[in-house]
Amino acid sequence: MSFFFVNFGPNTTTFLIPSEIFPTAIRAVSHGISAAVGKLGAFVGVFFMPILLHYYGLNQILLFLGAICILGALLTLLLPEMKQQQLE
Repeated sequence: MSFFFVNFGPNTTTFLIPSEIFPTAIRAVSHGISAAVGKLGAFVGVFFMPILLHYYGLNQILLFLGAICILGALLTLLLPEMKQQQLE
């Protein structure tokens, strides 16, 4: 159940949405850039998390990550609707 909810939001944002919102002429490149930026963000998060945890403590980090999650959800709502759009 945990695995489902971890992948439910991020996979939709980084895999499904980029493959549908970009025009067909640049779809593959744009999808690749979206995937690369997602992986770069994962790397930066894993690399800097122990450093931030050392300086700010667990409570502050959890509040910060919660705010990031809410911001990500709100930004996802700004993405265009993909239903009934032409591929071009």
